[in-house]
Amino acid sequence: MKTLTFTLSLVLFFMLTMTRYVHGEVFDPSWSLDFALEPLATHIAGEPLAKLSAKISDVELTHIESINCQNRSLSLQQCQQIEASGGQLEMFVDANKDGEYERWSIAVGKTKTGEYAKLLLIQQATTGQVLQILLVESAIAGFSALYFHQGEIMWGMCLSCDVLADVVWDQGKYQVRWQKNLSTQWQDEVIVDNR
Repeated sequence: MKTLTFTLSLVLFFMLTMTRYVHGEVFDPSWSLDFALEPLATHIAGEPLAKLSAKISDVELTHIESINCQNRSLSLQQCQQIEASGGQLEMFVDANKDGEYERWSIAVGKTKTGEYAKLLLIQQATTGQVLQILLVESAIAGFSALYFHQGEIMWGMCLSCDVLADVVWDQGKYQVRWQKNLSTQWQDEVIVDNR
C-alpha cells in the first residue's frame, strides 16, 4: 500500500510539474502582434469622438476602446507579461514639466473610413479632459504599450519587438519620434492631434 501511495504521489507531482511547464511554453509575447479589440464606445471623457476627431488632420474617429487590465480587454496572463516586460497601459506623468500630471493611456480606434488606429490618449489627470491624441494607423485595432526608460517615454507597438517611438514634448505639443532602427513606413503613418 505504501508503494502504491508513493507511486501515485510521484505521478501526481510529475503531472502538476508538466502542466506548469507546458502552460509556460505555450504562452509567448507574439500574441501582441495579432491582438485586436473592436472599439465600440463613441465618447471619451464625456465628449463625443466627432468633436475630438476634428482636431486630428484628415482622420475622423468614430469609435474608441481603452486597452487595460481593468476592463478585461486583456487576460490576466497578458497583463502579467506586459508588466514583466516593463510595459504600462496607463501612467501619470508630467512629461512637459509644467507642474501638472497628465494621464497617458492606451486605446484603439476606428475611423470613419472603417480603418483602425492605435491611440495614445493624453488627458488632464484631475478632470479627464483630452489634451492630445497621438494616433498610428493600423490594419487592426491592435496592441501597444508605454515604457519609461532613463527619463524617456516610449510607445511600443508590440511586446519583444523593436517598433518603438519616443514621445517628446516639442513646440508646445507631444510628438512621436520613431527610433532610428525603424522603417520609414511607420513614420509616414503617424498623425498627431494638435490640441
